Amino acid sequence: MKFWLWFYADRNFGDDVMVKMLLEQLPEHEFYLQVEREKRFLLRSLLSTYQNLHISDPHKIYVQRKRGFYGVINIGGSIFQMHTHPHGLGVIRRSLKNLVSKLSGLKVFVIGSNIGPIRYPYDIILPWILKVPNVLTVRDYYSFELARNVRGINETAFFPDMVFGYDALKPSKKTQNCLGISVYDSRNPLYNYYFCRFIAKLSDMYVENTGDEVRLFAFETGTHRNDLSCAYSILHMVQNSRMIRIIPYIGDVFEFAKEFSKCNTIIPVRFHSLVLALKFKRKFLPISYSIKSLNLLHDLGYSGPIVHYNNISNVDPNAIITKIIDNELSTIKIPKSYLDRAKGHIQMLKHYLGV
Repeated sequence: MKFWLWFYADRNFGDDVMVKMLLEQLPEHEFYLQVEREKRFLLRSLLSTYQNLHISDPHKIYVQRKRGFYGVINIGGSIFQMHTHPHGLGVIRRSLKNLVSKLSGLKVFVIGSNIGPIRYPYDIILPWILKVPNVLTVRDYYSFELARNVRGINETAFFPDMVFGYDALKPSKKTQNCLGISVYDSRNPLYNYYFCRFIAKLSDMYVENTGDEVRLFAFETGTHRNDLSCAYSILHMVQNSRMIRIIPYIGDVFEFAKEFSKCNTIIPVRFHSLVLALKFKRKFLPISYSIKSLNLLHDLGYSGPIVHYNNISNVDPNAIITKIIDNELSTIKIPKSYLDRAKGHIQMLKHYLGV
C-alpha cells in the first residue's frame, strides 16, 4: 500500500526516530512525504537509508485514492498544540487537509501524539479536530482523557512515547563523569537570553566544583528551529569554555544517543532528552518548557525537583549545583513492560491495516 506521510521534518531527533520506526516496521509499504525543496537536505540520512520513503511536491493535495493511496499517516508528536495563533492556525490547516483526504476515501492516522497546550479560542474547535483521524494514539494519560471524552475508546489509545520502544537505540557501555544538558531555542529572544545565562552560570559552577566537562546537546538543527544558536550563545557566556563541548544532532540517531548516554547526569530540556535520560537510566533534573514533559513525569509518578523554563530567571543555579554535587538526583526505574508498551502506536496501526 501507498501512504502520504506527515511529520515534523526539521532534523529533530525525536521525530526522526519515530519515522525510522514506522519505515522499519512497515517495509513493504511506500511512504510519500511532501516537503519543500529547500528543506530536503535535512532528510538526507532518512532518504539514503530507506528505499520506501519518497519525496513529493508539497503543493499536491492528499486526494489520490485513485492512484493507489490508502491513507495519510501523521507522526503526531506535538501536532495538537494550540497555545498561540500561529500554532492554532497550523493545526487547523493540517486538520482540514486530513479531513479533505478522509472525505475523498483515504484513511487518516495520527500516532504518537500529545494534546496541548491549548488556549481560547482553539479549545472550542478541539473536539472537531480530534474527530478527524480514523485512528488516534497518544503518549500521555492527560491527552488520552481529552481524546476519549471526544472520540470514545474506539480507535483511540494511550501508549508511552514511541522512542521508549525503539530497541535499536543503545546506550554507551561506559558512562563518564560529565553533565549533559539539552539546550533549547524557544525563538523568544528574552526567554532565550535568560535560559542561556542560566545554563552558562550552571556550567561554570559545575566545572569549577567538579573539574568535569559539560556537554551541550542540540536535539534540533533544522531551518525552522536550531538549538545550535542557543548552544553557541552559552559557549560565549561561560568562563570555562575549554570544558564545554557542543554535540549537535545531524542525522545519525544512534551516534547521537550513544554520546548522550555517556553523561552520568542529565539536565533534560527537550522532551526527547528526558525520554532518553529515562530510557538509559541516567540521573536527571528536568527543565520543563512544555506540558508534554510534565505529563510524562506525572504518568511515571515523578516527585523530584522541576525547573520551569518560563521562570528560569528566578531560579538560583547554586541550588541546582548543590543537588548535583551532593548526589541528590536520582532516576526512575522504567520496567521493561513500559518500554514494550511504547511499541503499541505502530502495533495498533498494523492491526488496523491487517498486517
